Amino acid sequence: MTHYFMNNMEINDKGKAGEEFVNNLAYDTYLKYWCYPGPIDLNGDSKEICDLLVLFQDVCIIVSVKNYDFPDASIEVKKQRYEKKVVAKSSSQLYGAERKLFDSKYEIFIKHPEREPEKFNKEKFRRVYRITINVGEQIEDYALASSNKKGFVSILNRDSFTKILQELDTVKDLIDYLDEREKFLTLNKCSIWYGEEKNILSVYLRNAREFPEEYFQEQENQKVIDLLGNWEFYDNHSSVAAKRYANRNSYFIDRLVNEYVLPLPNGADTLALELMSLDRLERRAVVEALLGIVAQCVENDPDEVGRRFFECNSIGYLMLYFPNELSDSEVDKLMNAASMMYSYKKRYDRIVCLAANYNIERYRFGMFEWPAYPFDSGYAEYVEKLIKFVGWFINEQSFLYSATEYPDE
Repeated sequence: MTHYFMNNMEINDKGKAGEEFVNNLAYDTYLKYWCYPGPIDLNGDSKEICDLLVLFQDVCIIVSVKNYDFPDASIEVKKQRYEKKVVAKSSSQLYGAERKLFDSKYEIFIKHPEREPEKFNKEKFRRVYRITINVGEQIEDYALASSNKKGFVSILNRDSFTKILQELDTVKDLIDYLDEREKFLTLNKCSIWYGEEKNILSVYLRNAREFPEEYFQEQENQKVIDLLGNWEFYDNHSSVAAKRYANRNSYFIDRLVNEYVLPLPNGADTLALELMSLDRLERRAVVEALLGIVAQCVENDPDEVGRRFFECNSIGYLMLYFPNELSDSEVDKLMNAASMMYSYKKRYDRIVCLAANYNIERYRFGMFEWPAYPFDSGYAEYVEKLIKFVGWFINEQSFLYSATEYPDE
């Protein structure tokens, strides 16, 4: 029997290499601003809480990173060591991190690399996700999850974590997948799997972001689920190519947030949160609405202001076209007045406004909060006079817009 030993320096190097892989990946994706690598309990024992913490709205994602190799071992021995070194050890650390964050008797303070220390507001987070990522030797047919009364743990390897963040590149898309994946794996504990994580992901994506009903049928005996080849079929399908092409404009939202909104004071707490809460299809719809009103106005009357309004996730979205001669300050005043009138007329106290000129050469943005209904009589009288003065809402045209993930189907 061959024994393999690592000295402390090798263990530390492997641990740091694993954490660095995940942190670099997270910082190159949409998770950057809400990602806390190796958060320290600043007011407590000054120890690292977990390898990676992602906090977004009411979502708390706790990540444990493992980096183990099992050379010179048989397949069965590798699986046994993987279960002990990766699955069991990581799950224990995840549950411990969750206890510290949510059950500590004192206030937890953590620090994002680009911000001042902040309090971990445990009452805010209603959804907790635990993820183990193994960036070491990629064991075939590894356990996809672990669970007990303490909660469900998603287990991913280096390639699957990378693929998921590439394909599900918004927080909402990621969380939706984790929810469906947990339900799927929980109801198929006795199944034998053939196929990598990307095959599971492809089945989910091609089935209206759910798993087929037949996968959930209870079986008395062990069930075999063969998913081999599903990813290749998905990745090379013409409908998927059409979806990816249609999604190109949606990344305008991502660039807007990263380059202009986040650098603003409190930008991450207001407009950025709302825009980054949109999934990829919703972002596509928002940008297409903006492009649509700009194109319509340029064709019909480029010297007049154009507007388009719709609701998304219980928030009003107002798209504006403005003529080239308007200065930025004039556009800002237009957005302010327009959002107030639409807030009053459509009964939305929060309005996200995007404004652009011909060819989107210039654009302005903002999130406006106005009094909620029922309105103060003085405020209502003022807005009614303004609406009458500009002559809006007289001959409104309504239309139904339907966005599908796969536009050629």
